[in-house]
Amino acid sequence: MRLGAPTGSASLGWCAYTPLGGSTYFPSGLLLTPRNQFGLALLIVAVASIAFGAGLAVGLRRSRTTVGRADDRA
Repeated sequence: MRLGAPTGSASLGWCAYTPLGGSTYFPSGLLLTPRNQFGLALLIVAVASIAFGAGLAVGLRRSRTTVGRADDRA
C-alpha cells in the first residue's frame, strides 16, 4: 500500500513553446555596457589598492613598534 502516491492522470500541466525566429529575450537591467564594466573593474582595482595600502601601513607601523620594544628589552 502506498500512502500519498498520486493515482490517475495529472490534473495540471504546462507546455513550453519554442521562441519566435527573430526575437531574443534579454532581461532588463542585468546587462552592463562596456563602459560600466570598465568602471566597475576600475572601482574594484581602486578598492583593492586602498586595502593593500592600508594593510601595508598597519604592518609597517606594527613592525616598527615591535622592533623598538625588542631593543628596549635587551
